[in-house]
Amino acid sequence: MITAALDNSVHPSFALKRDNEVIIDQNHTSPQKRTDNIFAQWVQELLHAEGMSFQQVQHWLVGLGPGSFTGIRLAISLVKGICFQSHTTFQGIAGNAALAWSSFQDQGKKENSTVAVVYDGRRNQAILTKYTYLQSGLQEPEAPYIVNCEDLPELARECRAVMTPHRQLAERLPESIRPKLYVASPFKARHLLDYYQCEPRQDFTFPPESADPIYVRPPAFVKPFAWKET
Repeated sequence: MITAALDNSVHPSFALKRDNEVIIDQNHTSPQKRTDNIFAQWVQELLHAEGMSFQQVQHWLVGLGPGSFTGIRLAISLVKGICFQSHTTFQGIAGNAALAWSSFQDQGKKENSTVAVVYDGRRNQAILTKYTYLQSGLQEPEAPYIVNCEDLPELARECRAVMTPHRQLAERLPESIRPKLYVASPFKARHLLDYYQCEPRQDFTFPPESADPIYVRPPAFVKPFAWKET
């Protein structure tokens, strides 16, 4: 089975697994905005370097975020186009769930332990999601939500770890949270592969063939013009 994973929520990332062997695990080093116009070409070149093509991939995973509004939609569109052309299946994976799972893998799967995953929410805010490990799989007590960065130490007080894929966000967080802060930067599409193959796995409302981005708030901040009397 050849499974590919593509994520563009933070930086472009691509991974490919043949059976149990990861044969591609790459992140693009350029800033995200500079790679949008060469995104598909970059993935194609990585496949060609291994003597493969889009048509040989049997199943695709795509990161649903949270993260860059444009980046996530670009990755989803690319995967949908590839699968439509090659009659291949795909599935969306929540990037924050994949990060939480990587934390439990690295630090041990302790029953009822909780991990917080934070994404950059801009404006000195963060997007917070908490995950609890149970024998039945990861549990998401509540949907991702916006918090002020200075409130994170209290909100994540009971968590064994705080994960973030944003190095710049980590530098802005309060000092009191640093002892349990882990920076997974750059975010790797390989996390999607690992989470997809874990047992048991919870999909958090993302069934097969679903690829709706995780939007926590509108993608742009618009201040309306003041009303003018005519």
